[in-house]
Amino acid sequence: MLLENVSVLGILTLRRGLIAAPPGETIKEQFELRKMTQKDFDARMGLSEQHIIDLIQGTAYLTHDVAHRLEMVLGLPAESFLTMIYTYNSLIYAYLR
Repeated sequence: MLLENVSVLGILTLRRGLIAAPPGETIKEQFELRKMTQKDFDARMGLSEQHIIDLIQGTAYLTHDVAHRLEMVLGLPAESFLTMIYTYNSLIYAYLR
């Protein structure tokens, strides 16, 4: 088996000691590090509060548009978020197979 466990938060721990976290966890950490409230972050992203909540919880799909908005607001490359979601989804798929 590729993975040792899947936590309630959805963080995957690989046998090699690596982890893969859903992008929502990183997004929340990043806006909190910048001392933004969620309301401020929602406004800067130009998305509804519910959409941001869904994004953080992993129930909204992280699209190219959202990744580019994240780049503008957080200053992190859009590609990093897209790679993160691809890697996370690939690991989930491998785990469930």
